[in-house]
Amino acid sequence: MEEDAFIPLKLSSKEQEELLSKREAQAAMASHHLEKLELRSHVMLPGDYQMQVHIIECRDLKGGNSNGLCDAYARVRVMGRIKKTRVIRKVSGCVFDDTLYFNFTGLTCSAIEEAGIELQVYDFDAFLAHKLIGMATFDARSIHALPNHEFYRKWVGLINNKARDSSGYHGFIKVSLTILGPGDEQLSHDLDAEYQKELAEEADQSSGFGIVALEGPNIDVKTTFLVVFVWEARDLSVMDSTHLFSSARVEAYVRVDFSGMQAMTSVVSVLGRANLAPEFNEELWLPITEPTETRRISVGLWNYSAHTQDRPIAHVYFDLDDVRHSGDLRTSQGLFGWAFAKTSNYMGPRPRWHCLYGAPAGIQGKRGALQNRYGEEASTYRGQLLLSMEILTNPPSNLKHTARRTAFRFKPTLGLTPPTAKYHLRALALMGSEIPQFRSAGIRTTTKMRLVISIGNHELNYGWEQNKRGVVVWNKLLTLKAIRLPVLIEEIPDVCVYLVRGPPKVSTVCFSRIPAARVLQQQFRGGPYWEMLKPEPSGTTYPSGMMLDMNPGAILLKLGFGLSEDAMDPAFSWPEVELMKKVEERTPFCLRVYIYQAKDLPASDENGLLDPYIKVRFCGKKEKTRVHSTTTSPLFYETLEFHEMLPVDIRFGPDIIVQVWDRDIFSSRTPKALLRLPLTKCPVLSSESSKPPLPTWHKLTTVGAVPLSSAILMSAALIRKRDLAERFSRSGSITPQMRQAWVEVTCVGVRQLKAHRLRTPQAPYVRIDVPAPNERGTNVKTRSSSVPCGRNANFLERKIMAVEMPENALYAQHMDLRVYDAHIGLSTGLQNPLVGACSIDLATKMPWNSEDFVPPQMELFSDSDLWRQKEEKQQDSNLRTQAEFPEGIIELGTGKFAADVDLGFCENGYREIECDDYHELERRDDEFAAFTSGDAGTGAFNQLTLSGLPMIYEDVVYMREQDQLAQNISREGRPMTFLDAVDSQISSAAEALTSLETSYKLSELPISFPSQWAAADYIEGREWWTEQNGRELENYLRNKPFESYKVFRGKYHQNAAKSTLRCVGVFKGILRILDANPAFEEKPFFPMRVLASSAYTVRLYVIRGMNLQPVDGNSSDPYLRVKLGSDVEDRKSSHCTRTLKPDFYDTFEFHTVLPGPSTLKIQVKEWNRIYPVHEIIGQTEIDLEDRWFHSEWQKLDSLRKAGMNKLKPIEIRNLHKDTSPLVQGQLHLWLEIRPESETHREPPVELRGPEKRKFEVRVICWKSKDVPFEMGDYFAEFWIGEYRKQKTDVHWRCRNGQGSWNWRIKIPVELPLDSPEKGRLVVQLWDQDIIKWNEVVGDAQIDLYRWFLKAYHEKRAINIFKDINEAIARKQSLRSGEDSNQATESNVTSQVAESPLSLSLVESAEDETALLDTNQTKGAVMGSNHLQDHTGHRKYQTAEKDAQYFVKQLKELVGLGEIDESTRWIKMTYHDVRTNRLTSRGSLAISVSLNKRIASSCF
Repeated sequence: MEEDAFIPLKLSSKEQEELLSKREAQAAMASHHLEKLELRSHVMLPGDYQMQVHIIECRDLKGGNSNGLCDAYARVRVMGRIKKTRVIRKVSGCVFDDTLYFNFTGLTCSAIEEAGIELQVYDFDAFLAHKLIGMATFDARSIHALPNHEFYRKWVGLINNKARDSSGYHGFIKVSLTILGPGDEQLSHDLDAEYQKELAEEADQSSGFGIVALEGPNIDVKTTFLVVFVWEARDLSVMDSTHLFSSARVEAYVRVDFSGMQAMTSVVSVLGRANLAPEFNEELWLPITEPTETRRISVGLWNYSAHTQDRPIAHVYFDLDDVRHSGDLRTSQGLFGWAFAKTSNYMGPRPRWHCLYGAPAGIQGKRGALQNRYGEEASTYRGQLLLSMEILTNPPSNLKHTARRTAFRFKPTLGLTPPTAKYHLRALALMGSEIPQFRSAGIRTTTKMRLVISIGNHELNYGWEQNKRGVVVWNKLLTLKAIRLPVLIEEIPDVCVYLVRGPPKVSTVCFSRIPAARVLQQQFRGGPYWEMLKPEPSGTTYPSGMMLDMNPGAILLKLGFGLSEDAMDPAFSWPEVELMKKVEERTPFCLRVYIYQAKDLPASDENGLLDPYIKVRFCGKKEKTRVHSTTTSPLFYETLEFHEMLPVDIRFGPDIIVQVWDRDIFSSRTPKALLRLPLTKCPVLSSESSKPPLPTWHKLTTVGAVPLSSAILMSAALIRKRDLAERFSRSGSITPQMRQAWVEVTCVGVRQLKAHRLRTPQAPYVRIDVPAPNERGTNVKTRSSSVPCGRNANFLERKIMAVEMPENALYAQHMDLRVYDAHIGLSTGLQNPLVGACSIDLATKMPWNSEDFVPPQMELFSDSDLWRQKEEKQQDSNLRTQAEFPEGIIELGTGKFAADVDLGFCENGYREIECDDYHELERRDDEFAAFTSGDAGTGAFNQLTLSGLPMIYEDVVYMREQDQLAQNISREGRPMTFLDAVDSQISSAAEALTSLETSYKLSELPISFPSQWAAADYIEGREWWTEQNGRELENYLRNKPFESYKVFRGKYHQNAAKSTLRCVGVFKGILRILDANPAFEEKPFFPMRVLASSAYTVRLYVIRGMNLQPVDGNSSDPYLRVKLGSDVEDRKSSHCTRTLKPDFYDTFEFHTVLPGPSTLKIQVKEWNRIYPVHEIIGQTEIDLEDRWFHSEWQKLDSLRKAGMNKLKPIEIRNLHKDTSPLVQGQLHLWLEIRPESETHREPPVELRGPEKRKFEVRVICWKSKDVPFEMGDYFAEFWIGEYRKQKTDVHWRCRNGQGSWNWRIKIPVELPLDSPEKGRLVVQLWDQDIIKWNEVVGDAQIDLYRWFLKAYHEKRAINIFKDINEAIARKQSLRSGEDSNQATESNVTSQVAESPLSLSLVESAEDETALLDTNQTKGAVMGSNHLQDHTGHRKYQTAEKDAQYFVKQLKELVGLGEIDESTRWIKMTYHDVRTNRLTSRGSLAISVSLNKRIASSCF
């Protein structure tokens, strides 16, 4: 009994029930906490990730320049890497259309889940620091959880909480974010169709035509505050090294990061070496502009340093959705404005202790950066931090929106500290197995090992013990008694197990972290078990510098943890004497290990094979099987025996270590794979003659505990003995029951054989071996063939073998397939060199295997979704197993962190790496520099004449009211919401396209717009597959007509950089297993006559590429390279320029023989002017034989010939790269295969892209109105996309904002456009100043994309506003039921009647008619007098109207007349920097027309 044990009073039945229910509740809480930990972990799988940031455009940017505009560029920061867009000058809104790619390799779960994307928009300055306009942040975890793992084409507000006027949005940015990880695929979008849909949706939100509000939700800006209460920290250790002039201390502060903002507490210095407890008692306030896309909150504990960089101690992370919301905050209005009210009681959420984990003490800098950043990957307990946080939904209105800190508004009391309780921790350390061995310097013995078990700052230290061949024995029970820990399970630190190597240099080698809830759940009742260790991440080298690439080992432990009152209960006591008796009390056992076979062993020789044998270690002894030569799937069927004294309770016994070794004659033998089998999984047989237990397949790992795809079929059993010297008879054979079967292999050929030793295979042949137990295997060989070539040789043979196969498919052997080259040369001697080999599992080929049998020709395509789903299910367990190992932390052979090297990690977080060589990339305008001085415009007066003339006022003053939205702005003076900003930005354009009496949507008018640039003739009948959301055509064909088996060559290494194992070719055929001899079948399964060689023509049509990965920079110059056999074609001379979504429209035609060279390899390469070797962006492969010999493919041809229009469909194929598992882009293409006899009757489809056509946009700027300035010198500036800006002349000394220009601008445009966003006409109104800088008055944007499409297809001039007005007239006439001809006549009559001359003629005719009527009724005399008076009055009116018409013509001549139907008023808006409001700044009357440009025209 323990010294603290006691015999409690006898409890009543009720008290006993209460005690049991209390313990059950505690166990249930621990189980619930473990479930939460399991759900929270592995949200994202470890591995390689790609993050794509597509920056589309910005609007309403808050200008920082003196002219009210900004020189904008975007800067994206992801995990320490930085990339930038080009700079666009003098804009308040611009289109970038830049895609930035970020690739990361070997990310751990914690690293990718806590990663963030920070998007900032800056105002460029050539001399001073660039000014931040605003920023938006995103979480990788949230983006990856969205459908298709993308945040697609959405508007996001830009905030700048560091500025003085930080309230509200400082602009808007439209972005797309995509995060792709292991097994993810990117969705291919039809940008033209989606943009048309966006325009239609935006048109429904506005009342205008052609110019619509930007797409986006109605974002109501709301500011809340995240309040973090930082109370105190405890259990901290010293950080700074002591010297003569300083003492041991920690200078700690807490930093909170959220959405790009930071808030820090004051630095608190505490003297001491351990168990330091600084008190902060401060609140950190961080403003949140809602809605926000950021959810993760980072809280870090840092150590301040006056001379070096501050060092992180540890970090913890929280989710914004888990933070409690509170309402109003009690405040008081102090003398100097708003101030916190001092309250006596704390009203916030209850504070909680949060455990901190990081690198071991003394490990800083790059070695400990990852552990100090991500606690889930850390090995050492660093202390606890007492925190609470809440979201203040209704902050005071006069509180500045900046991050701040302040002291507690209340007095902290002891009652707020989380309660604690006394706990006991018991640990019985028995032994360690496969413990790493270290040689002492100058001593030939191995160093001793010590075990340390800790919880919090409380430790159990076991003695130094000798390491004997990887086995260390402690057999010691230690107890931590009555230690104070929190009551809540979430606040209790983990139980940490450390394996420490001995003197002279003491360091931690391996560790393991066990959640306290797992041990607490068992309540001192858990049995002994083997705890697997992991290498210490920050100390992964031997003292001599060698990497710790061996197995970190395992420790046999029995742990107990719980409340002290439960520990002292006799029911939960651990009598040390009895426990040691169980450990030391031993009885003789015979352990039999039954080794049946292994599969997919890692290749150890350069030929892709190995000479394997199995070595079993148990209790310091070893036994091994015989060696099998040159195979990766050997059949052993051997029994290995061990006779040892084992504990009576086998739970205290050692593990069985099973190792796979490779025999090498001229070098040392090394283990290649490992399996640890607990002794508890071995049943105890009744006698030595008992039947062995049924074997199972066990997954193997490398010696460094990295999971492999290899497996071993084995079992083990224990047999009790009377004494150790008792002899057992030899165990019987474990060979399973066999049956006679026949294997039929239809050998089609080998494809894409790689060169070996710089020699291409000349005459390959295949040897097929089907092994069987007791060396009774069978093998056959094909004939050597060089037809049509050695690399793609055809065999066209059927081989039949009579073999013995097991009745139970569990014991099914693997078929060895090896490819040799029959050509003998000087380099090979008389032996035929082995080109490649592979192993084929026959379990799925056995027809008597009812569960897993796969019939012939039912193999799934490797590019199909069904195959991917099957592979994901098989690899899911492996991937999640790898997540438990510190993958990505150890990089073999370098002694560095692989993630550190890739991510640029430093002790302060991620080191910022400039990924672009440029800081500023201006808009390109040299392409159209020839059109800079063609047309000087037609101004009303030039500058000198205008300055000498008196001011002219218009006779007719237009009394139209201001826009209702502009009135609201000036009257209310309130900040704009998102829709207010967007509507006011383009409301003038909407008004220009809308009639005063009608409000039609553009979609309601009889105007048709094309949907894409290219003609759709070649697409008709080929979209039936993509309309079903199909991608690769393999998903439609599903099953392969032939089975393909890859052959490999080279050595495997767990470090991919050192591994030479690679695929060197493919064997193609059909494999069957039958009960009867297939030679006597009446009809062969696959008639060989079908495989008769014939000539075919292959036509490949590549339409476009999407989402291409740039090789370097932010853009690419891609071109296509297609290879079939030895025929290669490329389009290097016609490469695309500066695009990641190229339109290829290329046709490739090849002539081939099938069966024969069948792999069509389609590559997208990066053109480079300087380097001759062009790097590959990505490639995809299509097997022509799998297409042509497939029944579904032939059915498509039969449907087409029958007139059912089932053409070969367009498919979307993913591009891949050997150096990355991630998708590198997509290609849109289709494939046709035709016999040579039919080729001349069916010419290739004419696949041509949209023709480049040159247009010009003619903009006539007439005049302005309602500009809210008394006088100014105004001019207007226009541009489209990346084309050169053009401006009018200056209207000097313009009064009342009524300028006049009559200026024509001609902007050259080449269609089609690269992006829909580049089809916008930007209009700016400026105020010229001779002495100082010019100031912008306002700007607007007009979307012309649909009109560009219309002009391109109709090949005619289009006057946009005039066409809209005519469409409105037609719409109104159809609504009123009037005939279109009558409407035309009435319009002509009304236009003719406006002329004074025409009006006088009509009136004269009316007068004459009236005269005749008067003579008839009243007499000639009276009629004559009346006619004279009336005629004089009519002549006076005619003269007056002639004068009015002349004045009207004169006004129109000088630009002061009314606007016609081809002109509309475009409203100008301005984002005021000081008030952060969007205001109306008048209107411009402009006409816009699209004309086809003539090459010989001069501008």
